[in-house]
Amino acid sequence: ADCLPVLLSAGSAVAALHCGWRPLADGIIGEGVEALRELGAEGPVSAVIGPGARGCCYEVGEDRFEHFAHVPDARAGERNLDLPAVARHDLSAAGVAEVHDLGLCTICRPDVFFSHRADGGVTGRQAGVVWRA
Repeated sequence: ADCLPVLLSAGSAVAALHCGWRPLADGIIGEGVEALRELGAEGPVSAVIGPGARGCCYEVGEDRFEHFAHVPDARAGERNLDLPAVARHDLSAAGVAEVHDLGLCTICRPDVFFSHRADGGVTGRQAGVVWRA
């Protein structure tokens, strides 16, 4: 419940991406934008970054930063990984100009969200929805 949902929309196509650190390291955002294009999406792609682990709270081991050395803002402080910064970087690299980031952290907002990390691994789930309008 701490991975970022990244929702994409372009023309008649939509996609919902599950962006934890591993999928981000494996290039899920570029692949998601490419998949939209393969589905026939034309025009600009827009994105929304939903609630998830953020640089304010997401402390990780040094080995995780090796995957994101190409992202200048990936490190937040000494030991925190900023997943939304990685997502924004990858969205920009994929040509997505319109990005809306909700700015919500699942770890430091237990009053609103479930968090695997904050709840010690036993927690509920969030859901995200994207549709054509």
